[in-house]
Amino acid sequence: MDALPRMVKATLDPISKHIRSWGFKKFQGILILYMSITSLPLMLIEKPIVLMTIYLFINGVIGFCLFGWGALWANQRHLPADQRFKPSMLIILLINNVILTILIILIFIIR
Repeated sequence: MDALPRMVKATLDPISKHIRSWGFKKFQGILILYMSITSLPLMLIEKPIVLMTIYLFINGVIGFCLFGWGALWANQRHLPADQRFKPSMLIILLINNVILTILIILIFIIR
């Protein structure tokens, strides 16, 4: 239970000063607590599909979207100018992230 908290923290650190200020052990504890609170009831009522759907949606879809925006932000803000994306690649990635974000929002709107 080490890889997922590290991946999620690495994704959220560039986006949130609040999360960045937490140590890894605190973040890991909060994430494990959250996963336990959401997972345990679903296991007890024998709803594994719901459990997997929640986990995969949060860590896969939303996590991928946050990772995309975080990577763009970190690339343009923290890398030296010669290592940043060229304008054409930046535009392609911005369009990609906008489309992905719109699709994720539509998931919540269209039920």
